[in-house]
Amino acid sequence: MASTKEFFKQKKEWSHYKDELLGSYILPYFNKVMSTKVPIVYIDGFAGKGKFDDGTIGSPLLVKEKIYQARKISKYATDIEAYFVESAYADALVSNLKDSTMHVIKGNYRTAVPNILNNNVNKNIFLYVDPFGIKYLEFSIFSGLNTKKYHSVELLLNFNSFGFIREGCRLLKMDVKTDVDDIPEFSIEGDDLKNDIQNMNEIANGAYWQQILRNYNAGKIDIFQAEEMFLKQYIIELKKTFNYVCKIPIRYSKSQLSKYQMIFATNNKHGILLMADKMIACNNEMSLHINNGQPSLFDYEYRSGNCLNFVEELLPTCFTELKEFYYNIYNEKGFLYLTKDMNNAIKQLEENGKVEIRRTPAHTPTGKISRSMDYYKNTIKIRQK
Repeated sequence: MASTKEFFKQKKEWSHYKDELLGSYILPYFNKVMSTKVPIVYIDGFAGKGKFDDGTIGSPLLVKEKIYQARKISKYATDIEAYFVESAYADALVSNLKDSTMHVIKGNYRTAVPNILNNNVNKNIFLYVDPFGIKYLEFSIFSGLNTKKYHSVELLLNFNSFGFIREGCRLLKMDVKTDVDDIPEFSIEGDDLKNDIQNMNEIANGAYWQQILRNYNAGKIDIFQAEEMFLKQYIIELKKTFNYVCKIPIRYSKSQLSKYQMIFATNNKHGILLMADKMIACNNEMSLHINNGQPSLFDYEYRSGNCLNFVEELLPTCFTELKEFYYNIYNEKGFLYLTKDMNNAIKQLEENGKVEIRRTPAHTPTGKISRSMDYYKNTIKIRQK
């Protein structure tokens, strides 16, 4: 297991992509939630130094700039507080942030984050968890994010699912029967947390992972199936707290395991659509092409090709708001297709007489019949014909 000193020497590709996703989402999140006039609390559970040794910025400095921008452009004076938890590099983080209004908490994730949450009830919470290793991810912190205590809660989690499987195999004394170049785990300087089967149960919120790995070890399933089965149950556990949970796999090719999973959880329907839209924008900005061996924020194995049949099979039989239709797809199926592609499919189905669409307003300002699919500016309802 490598030291975090190695991690901070140079910003790796996967860190760029995580920060791209966070940065593309967090500003519109701030702008949207500031309209509630309820204070916002942003928490980074594994903040790091804030800057890499090669001079590139990390997520704390990125978020600091987004907070400044939100305060500048919003018509609301809603307070935004930022807490950065860091055990090994707190002094370096304070120096790099250069802002005394940003709270740097010197301590470990497992004790510091619950304390911050307990001191900020009835507020809007955004928790960003990008750990150095899976052994620190005690699930009880997520299950404690009961929205009855908070005005709203959103979670963005970087989860090294294959790292979990690899570590589980080690603890159960099983071989990992594949050659996978996954993201390494890092140890935090001065940390004495030892990983064992009980800790893995606490990470997974149950012992279900053990039977999955036994089936894998017996040859009943392959490593891809093991990862997918584990993630499916892990998301079920998260859905005991959050209404909407989506995993966002980042991989280098269709044939490889995901490098890691970005897991987004929220109880706000609008958060799902906002995350989907920002992921699309982030994908376009980075011009990522999986066939060139570049990481992707989407699982192209699922979304390649025409989604006409996919959408047609899921069409509701009674009028349903288009936004609600997409909420359900993202929540149940994940981010499998771009919103614009599904919009195009629905328009094609409308032309083919297979879907009925009610738009409000029904006409454009110039008096023409509306063909809009903009569910932010219009009320759009669809049903199967």
